[in-house]
Amino acid sequence: MNTQTIKNWHKKRKSLGVINWNAIDLVVITISITALLSTFPLIGLLAIAGLFFVYPNQYNYMTKRKLQKAIREELVHPHYQARIGRDGKTITGCEALARISKRNEKETYLPSHFMETALNTGLITKIDQIVVRKALRDVHKWLRNGQIGSDFTVSFNVDRLNLVSKKNVLKLIQIIEQSGLPPSMIEMEITEHSLEELSSRDTVLKNVQMIKDLTSIKLAIDDFSIGHSSAISLLTLPVDTIKIDKEFASMTDEKALKFLSFLCTFGREIGCSMVFEGIENLEQYRTFDSLGINIAEYQGYLFHRPTCTKGFEAFLLQA
Repeated sequence: MNTQTIKNWHKKRKSLGVINWNAIDLVVITISITALLSTFPLIGLLAIAGLFFVYPNQYNYMTKRKLQKAIREELVHPHYQARIGRDGKTITGCEALARISKRNEKETYLPSHFMETALNTGLITKIDQIVVRKALRDVHKWLRNGQIGSDFTVSFNVDRLNLVSKKNVLKLIQIIEQSGLPPSMIEMEITEHSLEELSSRDTVLKNVQMIKDLTSIKLAIDDFSIGHSSAISLLTLPVDTIKIDKEFASMTDEKALKFLSFLCTFGREIGCSMVFEGIENLEQYRTFDSLGINIAEYQGYLFHRPTCTKGFEAFLLQA
């Protein structure tokens, strides 16, 4: 049994009380390298040198204390990944993704460095709120300056911990209402993860519906797959957008394409637009484009990698 197996077991049962799994991984690797040094010194030294390149996340891992400090000092910022129209060129919107600046402001912590801590400590609620507030502020500025039009959509993901708390839901509603943006430009994304906990599913559905009713913003199902929770959300909530899970981007066999074609037809019938995520090469783009969906957008490294506010503003100028 390796540490990944233990982590998966823990995530399902949440009973070990371990937050820093990356540190545990590092301990296991350290023991292994120590054994190598005693038996094969040269190989052990090479393993130590390679550890910094093969396993860099260990040295950037954020503890709860560091994460609290980053939140307190407003070091949480949105990075933006563009959404592209069916023509493969037109910028139709962007997704705001959480990043944390380092002290020198020249480097950032990626989600792999802090998300596990954020989820296990509940700090994800504050991170979500900061990202939404800053993202809506940026988009309002771009709209005011004429860098984008009113048909532009900014989307953001809200974690289940925000959606089970009425206090947090009301805070999100307040942030949205105070942004000054037309509701049609704002899209909230929820994932299967948000509905996986049976004990909180009804509360999440009720609160998502409340956000939709009070703000009139758009609602997207993120990472849509064939999971039960995805189907529940699609059939229960007033969904505007279906974001197809990036796992489908690597599936080009006939069965997968038939399923996607069926899903797109169903989405069109219920009035949903489609966003294909994880497009990394021209072949994937052409495969999805061959499905012939008129209301479709694309998101992925082929078109644009997530970048900071200034970087995205420069991307808008080049478009």
